[in-house]
Amino acid sequence: MKKFLSIFLLLFISACASIPKEAPELSQHLGVELQELENAHLNLVKSFFQQEKQKVRKFVDEKWLPLYATNFFEEPAIENVWQQVVVSGNKEDRLQFIVKTAPKLQQQINLKYQELITPLNQLELELTTSIRAKYNNAKSINQSLTSYLYSAADVAENRQRYLDMVGVSEEGNNQLIHETEQITAQLLKGAETVEEAEEKIRLFTEKMEELLAKL
Repeated sequence: MKKFLSIFLLLFISACASIPKEAPELSQHLGVELQELENAHLNLVKSFFQQEKQKVRKFVDEKWLPLYATNFFEEPAIENVWQQVVVSGNKEDRLQFIVKTAPKLQQQINLKYQELITPLNQLELELTTSIRAKYNNAKSINQSLTSYLYSAADVAENRQRYLDMVGVSEEGNNQLIHETEQITAQLLKGAETVEEAEEKIRLFTEKMEELLAKL
């Protein structure tokens, strides 16, 4: 805010007394462009996190579930019941076994998926809130500086100058998105045991918390 006030005072001191007649029209046009930029920015963020959640789902379904299911059916009590069902050859017994065990597996799948996407949801919310706040500041500054807008040819440059003032940094957001993508990508790398899968989950959660701390 101090930086903004300093710039505002410099503009005020150096500006001539007359106000360009194009200023109101340029201000309106810039406000529309800022809104379009905000919408596009938020849509990109939403699309990105949807892709990351799909990666998490793929990890749960293709990497974690087979390992968990193997351990689940190797539990003595469950394995014993299954062996009895196999020996009996009774279709009704097999159906009942599946009916009783399937909900337990599905519950664990849902819990694991929610566990992994919770930090992604939180990061998406934090990033979206931050972007909205910064664009709101940019639009507020645009309204405050209507009298000092440059010519129509300078609108693009002026827009970025305002965004820079309030800290809407593409570089910073791109870095955050890049790091998130790298973290979720690690989930899809092979895991041979449940322990290895759980270690991947621990590292995923730890790194997501580090990203959230940066916001």
